[in-house]
Amino acid sequence: MVLPFLLLVLVYRKVYRKSMVRRAIETGAVSVFKTRNGNNVVYCATMSLGFEDGDKEKRRFVRGYGDTEEQARSRMTANLARRLTSHAPTARKRSSPTLRAFCTTWIRHVEASGVNPSSRLKYQKDMENHVLPHIGDMHMESITPDDVLDLFTNTLKDTGPSAKSHVFRELKQLFIYAEKSKVITSNPMKDLQRPRTTVAISDQEDRYMDNYMSVRRGLWAWLWRRSCPYRDHRAMVGLLMLGLRREELLGLTWDRIADLDNPDRATVTVSQVLKRHETNEQVSGWYIRKSTKNNTVRSIRLTGRFRTALVEHRDRHLTGTAGTEWQNLVFPNIRTGKAYTYAWLDKVWRDMLDAYWHAHNPNVERMPDDHFYTAHGNRHILASILARAGVPIGTAQQILGHLDKATTIYYTHATKADHENAMHILSGTGKDVRANLMELITQD
Repeated sequence: MVLPFLLLVLVYRKVYRKSMVRRAIETGAVSVFKTRNGNNVVYCATMSLGFEDGDKEKRRFVRGYGDTEEQARSRMTANLARRLTSHAPTARKRSSPTLRAFCTTWIRHVEASGVNPSSRLKYQKDMENHVLPHIGDMHMESITPDDVLDLFTNTLKDTGPSAKSHVFRELKQLFIYAEKSKVITSNPMKDLQRPRTTVAISDQEDRYMDNYMSVRRGLWAWLWRRSCPYRDHRAMVGLLMLGLRREELLGLTWDRIADLDNPDRATVTVSQVLKRHETNEQVSGWYIRKSTKNNTVRSIRLTGRFRTALVEHRDRHLTGTAGTEWQNLVFPNIRTGKAYTYAWLDKVWRDMLDAYWHAHNPNVERMPDDHFYTAHGNRHILASILARAGVPIGTAQQILGHLDKATTIYYTHATKADHENAMHILSGTGKDVRANLMELITQD
């Protein structure tokens, strides 16, 4: 009796599950459920559109994601409307690889093309973090413009605008290579527009840039007080305020600084960076690469308190390990004799801004988010200062190096004289009181 009863239970469960599955994915039926997008819990509204071209094993769905059920349903409806008004999706080729499989082929192609190892690794990480978890198991020929649009519009909606823009460009290059390699018949991203980043960046600047500039002025003045616990970091902060990237600052050596004792000629040449060896180089650790991010060299005049801070830092006679590439570092780690890491710089910057804020707001331990900016944020602030002063784009590029698209819209053209004038303006020695930016930067 026991055995027949168990068989009956198993058969009932199988039939029940099949009936539930059929009802759950019935064509035209809509279901809404909670899911995760990264660390965020979101709602997903999904509708079955039936089987794909008669293939009883493959259903097609249209989905929408949102912070609420209503938002998810609304986005699903919008995606459905786009799908109905677009061309019918191309039937999947049985022979086409999945995006995940083809991504490996594309990365090998990128590597063979002579792309910088760090860039190749970035492409790979971007695919692994933002694309493959969502559409990686789809076959290349079955991916439609709607699928890509849904990825960037809904799935990656909380991803930063700059990161989203980079991923879009990289994925499009992957599909271009797939089309040239005859893996797909047409590129689903051919007519899609790259996500805009300018609006988001401009909105943030409109809201917080005045706060950032105020903090920058106050921080620079605070660092010169004898009671300031971060006084010894003035030279480092000064160079960050002049637009050096983290990798440029930490990889700076004294042979890149000329005529430091001459107030009229002191210059820092930015031509090298601190980098970590890639995993495929079979070497670990950090090294100084004799080129910058964009393989360009730029010189920045050191005037006023920027120069004074560096002179006083030099007179502390700090050196790295003798006989190594670290010996001549401007900012050596005295404990290890090597360079400081990005993580160290980021922590010092965070702690320093919190200490500055607490010194002026004793009842508040931590700086509020709408006033805090990263060490790299100094470049954005400097670009905004130059833009507001009417400094041409060519001059800004000479001072900052590469500028992103959102920043370049402020500028036009420049001459060599503009560069010299801009450096005098920044140092506070310019004759034009209206454009005397260093006075703006350093006042309490």
